[in-house]
Amino acid sequence: MEDSKIIIAKLNEMHEDIRSLGKRLDRVEARLDAVEDSVKDIRIYIEGPLWTAIDSVTNGHFDLYRKLDEAQKVDHEKEIMEMRIVRLENEMIKVQRTLAESA
Repeated sequence: MEDSKIIIAKLNEMHEDIRSLGKRLDRVEARLDAVEDSVKDIRIYIEGPLWTAIDSVTNGHFDLYRKLDEAQKVDHEKEIMEMRIVRLENEMIKVQRTLAESA
């Protein structure tokens, strides 16, 4: 009989321990939910300006690339014009020689 009372007492102690653990687990879950909400707020606070900054850098990079492309086009056109000028100078020299020979 005493053994069954001891077993019942131990079971009651275990039951109280389990209840206590359940309450502690509930408090831990509540704190974890609060931490999770804080982390979400921090991410929103950080990511908003961060994505705006990334967009600005991206747009700036695109503008620089476009300006480089335009500058390269101008250089290409300049080279073509220089070649035309050299050709025209050579033709002018030929014309001057022809005129000098015929005069």
